[in-house]
Amino acid sequence: MVAYFSKLEWKGNIRELESTLTLMLVINPARLSLEEVPIDIKEKENLLLKDALKGRWTMDEFTRMYAHLVYEYHGKNKKETCKFLNINYRTLTSRLGNK
Repeated sequence: MVAYFSKLEWKGNIRELESTLTLMLVINPARLSLEEVPIDIKEKENLLLKDALKGRWTMDEFTRMYAHLVYEYHGKNKKETCKFLNINYRTLTSRLGNK
């Protein structure tokens, strides 16, 4: 289930995921499975992955874009971004294009 949810784009971030899981538990409290995922959530796509596949991005291009997204998500905090990505500062700086 984690792999499935990680492929989706969560515009509402963690709150949207939390609401979805809560709804799934309300629908069927005895079991949490993909069968209980609301239809509007099932129809979501991960736009980054879709763009990468369409544009035939290289692994390096995808890695750089992902690093930028994580950096933005962490409020442009390089220390937190490094911790999240489990990389060192020099690697992050390289992936961000020395910003």
